[in-house]
Amino acid sequence: MKILVNGGPLFQIIEGNFTWQEAKADAEAKGGRLAVLDTQEKIDAANTYLEELGEWPDLMIGLTDQDQEGQWQWITDDVLT
Repeated sequence: MKILVNGGPLFQIIEGNFTWQEAKADAEAKGGRLAVLDTQEKIDAANTYLEELGEWPDLMIGLTDQDQEGQWQWITDDVLT
């Protein structure tokens, strides 16, 4: 599963068995992107959304260390702080 964000903090979970790359490509093909939770407002919105669901399996968000192992950055190229 992944969290898809489109524009502001609007979230949607897409069910499926994805690798991170597949989840990213699928989100983009649907006109969105994996969630970038780089502000407290976005983190709070995602938490509220997930709490309303009650239970959820593993989720993928727009955070990766694919360029350099252990150096995390958002898919927007912003470094994780």
